[in-house]
Amino acid sequence: MAEHPAGSVLVLGGGADDVGAAGADPAARRSVLLRAALLLAVTAAAYGPSLLASTRALTGASPLAFAGLAPLIAVVVGVASVRRAPVGPARLARRSAERIVALGLFAVAVLVAWLVPANVGFAAGPGRAVLASLPFFVGGAMTLLFGARAAFWTRHSVLLLAAGAPILYRGVLDGLLAVSMAATSGATATIARSVGVGTTSAAGTRLVGVGDQVVAIGSVCAGTNSMVGWLVVGGALAILLHGGLRAKLAWLATGAALAWLANLVRLAVVVLAGRWWGSEVALEALHPYGGSVAIAVAVALALLLSRRFGLSRRPPVARRSLDRMAVVAPPRWGVDACCIGVVALLIGGASLHGERFDRLGGRNGGLNRPVAELAAATPIDGARTIPLGPVEWAAQYFGAGSSWTRFVVLEDDPAGMVAAGVGVDSTQVADEANLDAYGLAECYGFHGWTVQTEAVTGALVGRPAELLRYEDGSAGTIVVSWRQRVPGGIERVVVSGRYRSAAGDIAAATGPATADEALPDEATVAALVWRTAAALADAAHRGSAA
Repeated sequence: MAEHPAGSVLVLGGGADDVGAAGADPAARRSVLLRAALLLAVTAAAYGPSLLASTRALTGASPLAFAGLAPLIAVVVGVASVRRAPVGPARLARRSAERIVALGLFAVAVLVAWLVPANVGFAAGPGRAVLASLPFFVGGAMTLLFGARAAFWTRHSVLLLAAGAPILYRGVLDGLLAVSMAATSGATATIARSVGVGTTSAAGTRLVGVGDQVVAIGSVCAGTNSMVGWLVVGGALAILLHGGLRAKLAWLATGAALAWLANLVRLAVVVLAGRWWGSEVALEALHPYGGSVAIAVAVALALLLSRRFGLSRRPPVARRSLDRMAVVAPPRWGVDACCIGVVALLIGGASLHGERFDRLGGRNGGLNRPVAELAAATPIDGARTIPLGPVEWAAQYFGAGSSWTRFVVLEDDPAGMVAAGVGVDSTQVADEANLDAYGLAECYGFHGWTVQTEAVTGALVGRPAELLRYEDGSAGTIVVSWRQRVPGGIERVVVSGRYRSAAGDIAAATGPATADEALPDEATVAALVWRTAAALADAAHRGSAA
């Protein structure tokens, strides 16, 4: 290994090729391992909380659960890509050029880490907004530590890291969820009716009988999580397979269809098991593990079909990945390591800065009395509260042991008629990650409502809260929500009310009023929502203190 006298071009491996006639010497191999350990350490320091949260979410049923696989798979793909990259001349670009490229990537990484979370509010946590900067950080660090050639070899695995930040593709995922949900619920209902199992619909969700229980065929069962899981795993496999881009895209699309079909078969098995052996076998023995089996089957079938798409396994070159990295890595990297450490500190600071959007800040982070226990007895000025009871399928959305309780708050006019009403939903979970699986924006968006306002509000004393407004034709909905720590876990409180929108005002003025057009105006409903939220939040705080 020699350095060009001008210090601008490195000539490696005897000048023949980047494999090296005799491989790398032991000292060079140790240097590569040390650099790799440094890269892993600074990445963990800068992105540790978000990476750990993604790993915890792998056990959930959310379409985002498999996003946590992306960083783990990217490491495996990166190592394999080095050995499968074509052999080229053993020369590196000018070291100064490499540093300019790396500093540019670092600048983008820092800007993304600081600006993206600040502009998405509470979505920063479940959307892993900080991880949107990870590909830029790793790309810059690879260029400095291992050189431009190694960074080029691993470019696809670095891009794969972007799949770990759902905030980048959440809009596409929501559209996929809507299509998949409609297709899955319709197909499942057809299968259920063909074997004599009853179905119905409620609030836009298909309900199917499974033994002695009624199950919602909602977003958890839509198959979107299987398709997203396939796209992460299949995308990694496509990087390692040899073939054209069109063939790989067609193969990925086929794999996504197989994942959806495998999920549909899983649901059919659950429905049939409920009919033959009861809900306990269907929902407790088969349903929890069916999703993993479905995606495993889809991956196996897709691999069997890969040759039909003209894809083949790319053979590795003669040298191991470690030797190739050692041959092309720049000999001096101490100053570059210090630069990487500084950038990691800046990104870590961005993560701390993002805590101002933490839902459990202020009174939410202290121990509160659950709203589910006190809502019925909490006086709300000018209104009365009526318990509606539990929602039975809470565990399907929020995990085992979760609960979902509903109330309605009604305000009467001077004549004793109902002038306005709002709903109160209390959802309690042991792990906050179960609430991140399906946020409010996704729930209302699933029902076809268009978001008008989505913001973080400090209107509730000492409590960060979420304010949303949606419109659905002639009606709109205002939502105030917060999370609070309660004995045994986390509670999400949602106070919402429907009002007559501007479209409803126009429709009511030009013809007979429909049910939506007869709703109260926005100001009346908003006032009751805020009064209810403030009363319940104060009672939860005082109840725990007492």
